[in-house]
Amino acid sequence: ALLRRIMGKRDKKKKDPQKKALQRAQKEAKQDKKAAKRLAKEQRKESDRADGGEAAASAIGGGEDDIDAILASYKKRNNELTTPVVQVLGEGDGSDGPGGASAKFPSPPRGNFTLTAIPSGELVMFGGEFFDGAENLVFDSLYRWDPDARDGDDDDENDTSAGKGGIGDVVNDVLLMDIGDDGASGSARKNVDDGAPKTNRPNPGVWKQILSPPPIPPARCSHTAVYYNHAIYVFGGELATAEKYHHYKDMWRFDIKTNLWSEVAPRGGHAPPSRSGHRCIVWRHYMIMFGGFYEALRETRWYSDLWVYDFSTNAWAEMEYSKLATIPEARSAFNFCLSPSGDTAYVYGGYSKLKNPAPGSKSEAKIHNDCWALHLKGIANGRTPTWDRVSRRGEYPSIRSGTSCIPYKSRMLVFGGVADDEQEHHTIKSIFYDDLFAFDVDRRRWFKMGLKKSSQGGRRRKRKDNNDTEGQPIHADGVDREDDDDKSDDNNDNEIDVASGVEGEAASSGWDLDMLRANMFAFIDGDGNVIYEKIEDDADAGDDSDSREHKKKRGDEEDHEGEDVSTSVIPTVPDNNDESKMDVDEDKMQNLGKTGVESSKEEAAQKLLPRGAVGTSEVMAINTYSGAPEAVSRETPLPRIHAAVVARGSTLYVYGGLLEVGDREVTLDDCWSIDLNKRERWACIWPGSMHKQVWRGVAEDDESYISTGVDDSDDDDDDDDD
Repeated sequence: ALLRRIMGKRDKKKKDPQKKALQRAQKEAKQDKKAAKRLAKEQRKESDRADGGEAAASAIGGGEDDIDAILASYKKRNNELTTPVVQVLGEGDGSDGPGGASAKFPSPPRGNFTLTAIPSGELVMFGGEFFDGAENLVFDSLYRWDPDARDGDDDDENDTSAGKGGIGDVVNDVLLMDIGDDGASGSARKNVDDGAPKTNRPNPGVWKQILSPPPIPPARCSHTAVYYNHAIYVFGGELATAEKYHHYKDMWRFDIKTNLWSEVAPRGGHAPPSRSGHRCIVWRHYMIMFGGFYEALRETRWYSDLWVYDFSTNAWAEMEYSKLATIPEARSAFNFCLSPSGDTAYVYGGYSKLKNPAPGSKSEAKIHNDCWALHLKGIANGRTPTWDRVSRRGEYPSIRSGTSCIPYKSRMLVFGGVADDEQEHHTIKSIFYDDLFAFDVDRRRWFKMGLKKSSQGGRRRKRKDNNDTEGQPIHADGVDREDDDDKSDDNNDNEIDVASGVEGEAASSGWDLDMLRANMFAFIDGDGNVIYEKIEDDADAGDDSDSREHKKKRGDEEDHEGEDVSTSVIPTVPDNNDESKMDVDEDKMQNLGKTGVESSKEEAAQKLLPRGAVGTSEVMAINTYSGAPEAVSRETPLPRIHAAVVARGSTLYVYGGLLEVGDREVTLDDCWSIDLNKRERWACIWPGSMHKQVWRGVAEDDESYISTGVDDSDDDDDDDDD
């Protein structure tokens, strides 16, 4: 299960037994009828799907039976391979549903995978899982992504020479989280395309799926992967489906030159116990592993052990500490980052559960916000590395879990996260974040990294004059906050350190449940119906108004932070039932880039909505022809947890992640980049497919949703006739 599900997030309402039985019978009747349709559809596609592979994505809209069948076909094909096969995504014949053989990004979307940078500049993704509210799918597929390649490039997929989109200091990142599927297509793609000229749209690069012959690792998620000496090493993880739950303790090696897997049997058979949610880094010729958790039928254990694997001797060694030693508490899903400028690694944050909560405490969860330094030099001499706790200095993140990190020059960059307030009966109120922080490992100080203000026309800012800098904080080293465009890239990058004189917890405004419901307002259920978040006319009007005021206040607060502005200033989401707020003057229309035709489309979309439903936001809109949700152009990434983050040169990539809208889990698969030297804007590389994902976890009697119910009424009539 996903770490967030371990928190006890999903408590369902009790249903009336008779009503539940009737609903189940009706649903089974509909499913029997649709099964015949799916079978016929599957037979038509069989010839196009002969080799399996990414066609699994097409099944998301067709039901889990399709996905299971295709994954079984894919596994069978892998077992029959004798040599590796490289399949470029986007070269298929196209298929309905999100993704398919024509998808340019991996599909279906997935989370808790690893994304590992290699010296060629490529990024390698392995494993992961996808939860649709009813079933959890776990994957064993591997992909290679070249962000610099373009369609039609005839590069050798086995070329590992350096210099192609160099990754700078990062070659051993361990990232867990979601990536995903193709972007919007059809009218949704048009909606996204309208946001920016095609000539300015970032290149999505080229993804290749690697189909390797046996042996290959079993499907898994929440594992780790590191790069060392032309190979990627995978350790541990879990298999979590409705039928199985298993933690691994095996290790596998993927040769990036031959695209072949081999299982690693450590010398002496001594290895860490089974686990997932742990983290690994590479230092010299060692892989360092810390933490994680193990869940069995009657117990769940969190680890604080430290293990070292020596690549040169193929042997594991556990580092032994005395009972009086000062070491971090046991935890999983933390940030673990090697300082690029020294022999020190840093542990930040994480999650665990308390065995014996304090009397009267509502929460069993413990969100760690401490930071530790691990000094590694002793390992080379056979000594146990030492820990020391790092005090929080500078402008540090608020307490949160689910953050992602990556080393960049002399800093550890931390993105996103969620603050959970656990209530009675394990219900949780959550606030998701989209902000970016930097921890300077040399100065041991935190800094918040917002977008820099830029002049009109996208030109680079000139140096501020004396009036602009008057009254602004001065850093302890005497450097002010001005931005000198004439400096070198390295000097510009150093402005991260002097961008804030604030001491204490950073002021972060995230997305609460009201904002998430207003923006992620529609989805598709397992029967193909469009389901809307219910926004009440009266009771929720005040809440929605408060939410809008919160958004406005958020933007005002960020604008007063000097050089930096918010990474996500959220515009007002109009309430369909508040006519006064639907009146937009001519200036605002121009600022938003809306034409009369677009306004007419919005008005037409509003007519399709049931009462109490939101119909447009900065995340999605309703297609005026199909009535289905579609993506809209955005300027910043959505808030999220467990995003995959990678630094290549001076470019930071943020890929995928998770959002939770109440009980509904949204697997993000969008991809963004930002120039860390300029930090003037985010660029959307791939818009993602979250608006097309099917969520089958809606309770029939859940009054927080509004269903279009088109398919239900038709099927019920047919069932009566039968």
